[in-house]
This record gives sequence, C-alpha cells and structure tokens, in this order.
Amino acid sequence: MADVDLQSLARFDNRAIADLTEVGPIDFYRRDFQLGKGVLFAVVKSGKRVGTVLLRREVRLNGDLECVIVAGKVRHETAVFDPGMAQIEQMARNAGCKTMRVHTDRVGLIKNLLKRNPDAETVVEWRL
Repeated sequence: MADVDLQSLARFDNRAIADLTEVGPIDFYRRDFQLGKGVLFAVVKSGKRVGTVLLRREVRLNGDLECVIVAGKVRHETAVFDPGMAQIEQMARNAGCKTMRVHTDRVGLIKNLLKRNPDAETVVEWRL
C-alpha cells in the first residue's frame, strides 16, 4: 500500500490555490474554509506533496452527518486513491459521519468510487 497521508492545512497556501483552481471556483472554496465550513488537507505520498483536498461536514435532512469532498486535485491519483480514500473515510467515521458525497463529472473517478463502494448511488444532474 502506498505511503499516503492527509495533513491538515491552516491556510490556503500557493499549492492549495493552484490545485483547487484547476477543479473549480477558488473563491467559493476559500469562503467555505474561511467560514469554518471546510477543512483543508495536503495530500502527501511518501513524504512528497501530491495534492490538496477540501472536506466539509453537513447535516442531512434526517439528521445524519455526511462528509462531503468539496474539491480535490491529486497528481498520480491512482497511486493514492485507495489509501487516501480510506483515510478520508476513517476521518469521516471519527467525526460521526454516516455517509459520504462527492460532486464530480470525472467518469474515471466515478468508476473508482463505485468499485470501492458497490452500493453507492450515482446521481446525474444538469442545468436547464
């Protein structure tokens, strides 16, 4: 198994800005973080930073807690996917979350998530 670790970040450093700008609206991510809604992590593999991920905990309508992967960018993601996701899942369990959610249009990521979690639900949504 790859040596992967998520290290908490106290601020958006240049790497986090560069990584998350590639995947979405950086101002939204920064605002989430500044308001205390999101938690930012450096993704480190074998001592080298390979990406950034922003997580948020939300309360579902039924009262259960859910971990949301708001945004993430990881280089060489196949090498970190399983151990990185396992660590995110464990952190979510430790925080009392019952479910996880990620919004993505990346077919490869969806396939990998469904392989890891065969009972996962896939939702396709678009603007009209």
